[in-house]
Parts: sequence; C-alpha cells; structure tokens
Amino acid sequence: MPQWLFDLDDARPVQMPARLPSILRNHRHDLHNRLMSGGGAALQDSDLLDLVVGRALPRADVRSLVERLLHTFGDYSTTISAPVARLLQIDGMTLEAAQELKLIEASAHRLARARVLTLPILSSWNAVVDYCHTVLSHCGIERLHVLYLDRKNRLIVDEVAAQGTVDHVPVRTAMQK
Repeated sequence: MPQWLFDLDDARPVQMPARLPSILRNHRHDLHNRLMSGGGAALQDSDLLDLVVGRALPRADVRSLVERLLHTFGDYSTTISAPVARLLQIDGMTLEAAQELKLIEASAHRLARARVLTLPILSSWNAVVDYCHTVLSHCGIERLHVLYLDRKNRLIVDEVAAQGTVDHVPVRTAMQK
C-alpha cells in the first residue's frame, strides 16, 4: 500500500464553487453582451467557438482548445463542419463539445434551406449560391445535387444524385447507357 500524505479516514470531500471563476465568468459575459448588442458580426471566429464550446464545457477555460481548433481547421465554418472523429483528435476536445458543434452545423443547414424555401430561387441568385455554399462547401467529397423546383421556382427537394471522391464525381447521362 502506498504511503499517503494524509490519513484517508480524515479526508473530507471538497465542494466545487457554485459559480465559474471570475475571469471566465467575465470573459463569457463580455462575449454574450457583444453578441446581443452587435449580433454575430461583432464576434470573431474564436469568440463564436468560445461560446459554443463553452456551453459543452461550462467550467473550463476553452480558449486554448479554441486556438487549437482554429489552428487545425482554419476558420469557424470549417471547424463546425469537420467530422466528429477528426474533432475528437484535437487535444482537449470532448464528445459533448463536438456534439455542440454538430448542432450548430445542422442549424446552419436548416436556416439556409428555409431561406431558399421561402424565396423565389430564380429571382434571387445570391440565395441559391448561399444555399449551395452552405450545403456543399465543407463536404470533403464531390457531390452532384439536383434541385427540384415548383412552378414558382421554389425549392421542393434537394436530392444527392451522385457522390464521388475528393476531386471528381462520376455522372452517367441517359446517352451513356
């Protein structure tokens, strides 16, 4: 049996503080205030990631983790679009934090899809480009999507017609049969 520095019978449990340390509490409070007063444009990528990852790790100082994420993936959108397995390879990343990032990614896709569904596509080319960028830009492989429109040029279905590799997607036409 190892020699202990104290008698285990006399040990008392230590109660964790009910609140975050002031430096973390003030930092997150400042970020929340900037978000509420100036919107998402008032925050940098690192600030947004700090708030998202901080929700999953509420008692941790996540700034070093955020720095590692941005160093590895480059920016906010690439980070939230990264596969969970790749996120978990980053030192300090937890499954809960990865799930928060995937929740943000799913929300972004849903918002982009809803924006396209409510706007006429042909009269708003920027909406189509924004939608395609959101859905396709971080896939990691080439995909061919077919967008089905109604007679008012609104999106009905976004169907993945083919998937390929990192640099091409095979497409078979009716004439190739």
